[in-house]
Amino acid sequence: MSGHLSKQIGFNTDPYEVTLPRDFVSACAGLDSESILLLIHFFSTATQTPNLPAHIRQQDLLNSFSKWHGVNNESLQETLNALIESHFLLQWQEKESVYLIAGTPEGRFFLQELKMGEKDFSQLDMPMTLNDDRPNIFKLYETHIGILTPMMAEQLKQDEIDFPANWIEDAIEEAVQRNARNWKYVRAILLAWKDRGRDKQNERHQSDIDAFRKLTREQSEQQN
Repeated sequence: MSGHLSKQIGFNTDPYEVTLPRDFVSACAGLDSESILLLIHFFSTATQTPNLPAHIRQQDLLNSFSKWHGVNNESLQETLNALIESHFLLQWQEKESVYLIAGTPEGRFFLQELKMGEKDFSQLDMPMTLNDDRPNIFKLYETHIGILTPMMAEQLKQDEIDFPANWIEDAIEEAVQRNARNWKYVRAILLAWKDRGRDKQNERHQSDIDAFRKLTREQSEQQN
């Protein structure tokens, strides 16, 4: 499983490994896309050590997921509750903190030890630090636009060279707000900013964007 959050300015397309349970794919067969994405996010951000199952503070997971995937808290909480009810994630409250534990055999055994008072989180050396960096351009595309193809991957690599990272994020956000989840639309915004300046939000710029939006809508209607 690939994905990378980099501390450097801009994007980094180098992959990193995320450890998932061996039966992850088969176990998730009946889940919707948001549930699967939340589970992957859990395993990619949770603390994992040789002696403990994957675990994380619930609020840390919700804040991180909401930040990078743009899901509202109410919808996200419903998804999390369903995963807990289905035992994909286990929940444990200690003092003022609520923890999520992987619903693996190791996680269930650890939860039993917590219930029996044999272990508690305050005794564990487990700093809850999340990688709070910028998601890469591939992840942004798959989250907000659609499935990444090899041809599109090459286009994205070039675009991250041609445009500042914050421009790309803002252009994607604008496209999502206008319900135009199409990379051609995102590039039209980026090219307009590059041609006329980011701060020059003039009528010509807006008319170009509106014209392209109309074109993409017409093309979509013709395909349907």
